[in-house]
Amino acid sequence: MNSYWQKISPRERRLVVITGALILVAFVYLIGLGAVSRLRALDRTVEQLEDQVLSYKAQIAVSKEVDAAYDRIASQHSSTWTEAQIFDRLFQEIYRLALKNPPELGSQEKMTAHKPADYLVIIPSLRQGSLNEEQEDWREYTIKVKPNPTDLKSITAFLQRIMESPQALRVDALELSRPVSKNDVGAVLDVTRTVVDGIAELQDNSESGQARAQGVAECLAVASAPAALAGPPSTRPN
Repeated sequence: MNSYWQKISPRERRLVVITGALILVAFVYLIGLGAVSRLRALDRTVEQLEDQVLSYKAQIAVSKEVDAAYDRIASQHSSTWTEAQIFDRLFQEIYRLALKNPPELGSQEKMTAHKPADYLVIIPSLRQGSLNEEQEDWREYTIKVKPNPTDLKSITAFLQRIMESPQALRVDALELSRPVSKNDVGAVLDVTRTVVDGIAELQDNSESGQARAQGVAECLAVASAPAALAGPPSTRPN
């Protein structure tokens, strides 16, 4: 190799050096280009993983809200309740929602131990309703609610509270009336409460049992979602 290098002319030597340098530069460039491409691919992977982490965090937050809503609904249902017990719970809930400042659900405060001025709408009495047991997994108890005539704003706020109740209430029928000479509005409501026959009993260890319980609870959550009937509930001065 040394003898060959001695035999070639200086011009040829320069050409060999330049060619070698170009090959080395090209080799380094290719290595650098591959490294840059790899770094860009890693950056894209990191961005995708960050997006996935954010998505998982959002899903976890939503899952916690769903679980909390599920627990609230599940605590309000049982297959062991008799018709009288369902009526009693609905009775307490209707009068709780009729208050200007309703206490928390489950409060030991008696709903009938209030003055008329404490109520958003005054309901003189509630009679026994009817129980529908035709469905396999749930029962429906319907009661007629007839508050004393009052202003339309109070009636609307009361309706919204019913639709937002965690006891899976809905208004099946609403009749409004107003005498020509008065501003107060009379209302007659058919309120139905859905009672699932034991979400806890449905949710056994099997996948089918859990899916069945979750499906029933989700249906109830949708059924009891707030309806856009009015703005925030407000009180009416007496």
